[in-house]
Amino acid sequence: MKIIGYTVVTIGVIFLNSVWSGYAFSILWEWFVVSAFNAPKIDIPTAIGLALITSFLTHQASKEEKGREFSDILTEGVFTGILKPAFVLFAGWIITLFL
Repeated sequence: MKIIGYTVVTIGVIFLNSVWSGYAFSILWEWFVVSAFNAPKIDIPTAIGLALITSFLTHQASKEEKGREFSDILTEGVFTGILKPAFVLFAGWIITLFL
């Protein structure tokens, strides 16, 4: 039963992190790519797809995960998935103040 709970939570976390990363990607795209290159705006589903592709191509797995509890790895993934896009959005917003 525990494995089913972990599976459901993991799928939910992956989904929510993907949506949050896609949202951040769409905002950053509008702030920097649209204004700099006259590129078309992208919607959130397209941004989610681009964020997933980028993550897939650049993800580097850590070898430190062996021997760690699954709940610790999941917790780290949740905080990374929430804080990384938030920090990047915040940094991007600060940069827009200088444009």
